[in-house]
Amino acid sequence: MEQGQGVPVDMRKATRLFDLAEAQGNVEALTRKGGLYERGEGVTQDLSKAFEAYEKAANGGGAIAQRTVAEMLADGRGVDRDTKLAIYWYEKALANPNNHWQSDTFKRLAKIYANEKRFLDATRNFKKAVAKGDEEALLCLAEMYSEGQGVPRNMKLAFVLAKLAQRDPVFGAKALELNAKV
Repeated sequence: MEQGQGVPVDMRKATRLFDLAEAQGNVEALTRKGGLYERGEGVTQDLSKAFEAYEKAANGGGAIAQRTVAEMLADGRGVDRDTKLAIYWYEKALANPNNHWQSDTFKRLAKIYANEKRFLDATRNFKKAVAKGDEEALLCLAEMYSEGQGVPRNMKLAFVLAKLAQRDPVFGAKALELNAKV
């Protein structure tokens, strides 16, 4: 119903089916229902209802929902901003074996720590994101080394990391800028 596979797209009917699945505690249905409310597909967009559905799914062990709840809490989207609770949910998502977005989750957690001046925690999580192949985290780690935040200041390593980050089409220009500064 939601995607129109073999039947016409009917978002209202999909929403009703998600409600039935929710009543049975189906985590995936709750997560998808949260997405409908977040995007306003077939229902009036309502970020607080989206958060409510995601939170139920997160409490049921849904990895996507755990990460989404953390993002919404970190950004204050549909709910009051709460970085402590966002950290809790990011860490819970990272402990979930079904989290297939670990590099991005590590990076988002690191950014919260960096904003809170918890540089050692930030650096540790940026390193984990880099180990998972996250190019933006590579650039962030280069910045940490250039500023000596959470690690000893090391301009040579900052230069090398920024040089590696230049490969990325999205962050390459920023990496080039950092290399010029270093």
